[in-house]
Amino acid sequence: GQVNRLLGNFNQAVEDLQRSKNINTNPRIQMELAMAYHQVGRLTAAIGELVAALKNQQAPARIRTMLEQLYMQTGRTTDLKQFYEETLEKYPDSGMWNFHAGQFALKQKQYEEAQRLLLKSWEASQEQGGYARALDKYLEALWRGEKYEDLLKYASKYIDTKFAPIAYAQMAQTRFKMGSKATAMDYYRKAIEKCGTDDALILGILQNMSKIVGQMEVAKWCSEKLANEPDSLAANLMMFNMTRQRGEYNKALEYIDKFLSLVDPESDIWIEQMFNKANTLTMAYMKTSDKGYLSSAILEFEKILAKQPDNTSVLNNLAYFLADNDEQLDKAVEYARRAHEASPNNSGVMDTYAYALCKTGDYAKAEEMLQ
Repeated sequence: GQVNRLLGNFNQAVEDLQRSKNINTNPRIQMELAMAYHQVGRLTAAIGELVAALKNQQAPARIRTMLEQLYMQTGRTTDLKQFYEETLEKYPDSGMWNFHAGQFALKQKQYEEAQRLLLKSWEASQEQGGYARALDKYLEALWRGEKYEDLLKYASKYIDTKFAPIAYAQMAQTRFKMGSKATAMDYYRKAIEKCGTDDALILGILQNMSKIVGQMEVAKWCSEKLANEPDSLAANLMMFNMTRQRGEYNKALEYIDKFLSLVDPESDIWIEQMFNKANTLTMAYMKTSDKGYLSSAILEFEKILAKQPDNTSVLNNLAYFLADNDEQLDKAVEYARRAHEASPNNSGVMDTYAYALCKTGDYAKAEEMLQ
């Protein structure tokens, strides 16, 4: 069953694992069977196996997180609420489960409950030095519950700690809500200053700042930053995102090229932003019909493939892009075939493969793939 699941023979894996379970019902086999059910789209059956497995005291911890993910994927909020109640009854002091339950309550707009759970998660995490996201989400729960004075008082305790960027950013959006844009901007700048060289954290604060006070203020900060520090990763990436959003593709490409020149070509972020660059070129081509953008987009996708030849997402996107524009159709089929081999049970990949086959006149194989 395990071997067939790993080979992509999911229906056979289900059959094997069902037989295994009939011989000896144990939570590990039920977990394997649930994974196989998931991969053939039988989500209700997968959930049933995990619920049954959790009744066994020897159930691996992973079963609980798998069940949580399936409830989220299927949108079963009532079951998810009961799941968190039962989990916290079993693990009342777990920082992780209080955090997950708190996030759920926050999404359900149950702000009082979210505040209680997230504060408990934050306090539990302090034994390990503090979990920044727990503090951030607790302050967000106060903000969404309009407890502005409570937020300001609590956050101010952390402005001289390593959590200062979070504290100042949350205080900034609170001050803006209370009608003081000038104070909000002052706090946002302090939040960024406290980030030091953590570009990921700076980018997160800039994104929050853009959402709360608007892109104009963010663009102003980025312009000042780039005038003094042209190699700022966060400022270049933020300007790329904003100019692309406005449809200013040539400007966006300048910013992303600068960003890419500053990061390690072997890093995950280089791959991620190369993908964004290629998609930006695609958008520019769709807007202008300029073949120069089309050729550049193809080259960028191929640069990613040179580093990650089995990247299914890139193979699939490039195959569709070529086929849809009647460009290098033999390559389109080849890329689609490779994507299908890497992900044999992905219907979206099969769809692209069939489309490319149609473009080259191989209708019999295309029909087989679509069936």
